[in-house]
Amino acid sequence: DIAGLNLLSLVSEPVAAAVSYAKIHDFQSNQKRNSPGQRAVLFNMGGSGCWAALVQYRVDRRNKSMLNTGTILGLEWDMEVGGQVLESRLLSHLADAFDSSASNSAPGS
Repeated sequence: DIAGLNLLSLVSEPVAAAVSYAKIHDFQSNQKRNSPGQRAVLFNMGGSGCWAALVQYRVDRRNKSMLNTGTILGLEWDMEVGGQVLESRLLSHLADAFDSSASNSAPGS
């Protein structure tokens, strides 16, 4: 019981993103009957890590509301690859490329 609400369960950030994506996209117009559905890769590159989820969406035609449903086919986290690490590596790569370019274009080289 949190703030007077009955908590049913907690979901991870990738699951919440998959649910949100299903709510704002129309899979009905692109899906044929008996189709396995559409797949999407959702990812989040944060400051200290990243995650990616492969999700398969389909339209549930068993009820009149034709709800979008999703199945997470794969999920992976990497706490070594994030905004700070990526930024540092990119900065180092660009600095090396600039140094190499500047030394090749300097007069007398």
